Amino acid sequence: MTLKQYLAAKKIGPSVFAKKAGLKQSYASLIINRKRCPSLPVALVIEKVTKGAVTMKDLQLPSDAA
Repeated sequence: MTLKQYLAAKKIGPSVFAKKAGLKQSYASLIINRKRCPSLPVALVIEKVTKGAVTMKDLQLPSDAA
């Protein structure tokens, strides 16, 4: 499940999620919209805040290799 899907399913806004995860809203937005891949510590925090619904693997961006 993507972070965006999780937030929509739980009806959580990006700013509320950012605050829960201890992230700046702008950085959280980049992660939610898959423009940025979070660092390992941030990915672990997201997995914890979502209670495992969004895993570190879910947060990986697709490889540019074709």
